[in-house]
Amino acid sequence: MNSDNITTERHDIIEGLLLSDAWMGKYASHRHPLLYFCQSSQHADYVQHVADLLDVSDRVKSRSRFDKRTYKYYHVTEFRTRNLSLFDEYHKRWYRNKIKIIPQDLIITPTVLLHAFLGDGNHSWQRLKYRQMSLCFDSFERQSVYNTVVSQLEKLGIECTRGRKDSRIGIRSKSCQRLLDYIGNCPIESYRYKW
Repeated sequence: MNSDNITTERHDIIEGLLLSDAWMGKYASHRHPLLYFCQSSQHADYVQHVADLLDVSDRVKSRSRFDKRTYKYYHVTEFRTRNLSLFDEYHKRWYRNKIKIIPQDLIITPTVLLHAFLGDGNHSWQRLKYRQMSLCFDSFERQSVYNTVVSQLEKLGIECTRGRKDSRIGIRSKSCQRLLDYIGNCPIESYRYKW
């Protein structure tokens, strides 16, 4: 991947990943940031799928990673891109004082929402009768989630509820199918259960 081949689809994939589990690293030893994306190894097919779409398949690796929060080792599949100048603008928009934020100019396209849902969405049935969905954006400030994400979802006719103490978005039962129709079919097997 380089600055010459950042298509609209690739842009939207990067935006959706950043809204979810990806992050950008910018180190003093490099002029430009890199994109890092990681999932548990049970979702290796998703990491490989994204790497194929971004043309960074040669960067995919599996390893054990120690999590300082849980004091456990996890098997993960991940990729780190090279440090590229095309990530300068993303880093500028998505980070303030080294903290990831939701940029005010984020546009929730089907591809952006698809990748955000794959990473941080969930779908369940209550009493086999009521459908529930949510998007968990806990790492972001609540007001920016509501101002940027919820406002756009509601303009699409996807009715939302807001978390009382966190940045989670509930999707009203009658809007669940509308969200799935907007993002399309699940592109990989390991996340098919979310549909």
